[in-house]
Amino acid sequence: GSVEAQTRFNASTTKASSTERREEMKDNIAERRASSTEKRIELQQSIAKRMAGHAAQMFGAMIERLEKLSERIQSRIDKVKAGGGVTTESERFLADAKIDIEQAKVSLRAFGSIDLSADKLRDNFTKIREVGAEIKAHLREAHQSLVKAIRALKPGRSTNNGNATSTKATTTVSATTTASTTTQ
Repeated sequence: GSVEAQTRFNASTTKASSTERREEMKDNIAERRASSTEKRIELQQSIAKRMAGHAAQMFGAMIERLEKLSERIQSRIDKVKAGGGVTTESERFLADAKIDIEQAKVSLRAFGSIDLSADKLRDNFTKIREVGAEIKAHLREAHQSLVKAIRALKPGRSTNNGNATSTKATTTVSATTTASTTTQ
């Protein structure tokens, strides 16, 4: 009888210890999941911050290039004015471009203060894209205005929008000239 009692005691102890071990393993797995989730979130946030920093650098460089270009256009406007030319249209486009550049600067400052603490990477990227799209739109508008300012400064472009006035006369003359040379 005592051997049976000892075996029963050992069996109940084994069951208790295996249940305890199972609980311990479950706790360990839960802890690992929690720590890996935290690490993943930290990694995703650092990726989002890195991408935002890179985008901010790129937008900053674009703003600097457009500012330098606007300075050069302003210098060209001053030269044309000094020569007695009309530059009102170019000045208007340049003023529009400067406004767009300033709006891009304001948006870029807001870009630097984006809250990238969301747990999901997709949410952080969405925030980056939204503000980035706003900056891009301002920069695109500024660029288009600068292009228009340059076009308006080119001689002959501001009055007839690039259309030649003597196209028909030249075509007629060349057609009659070729006709007369072939008949001889």
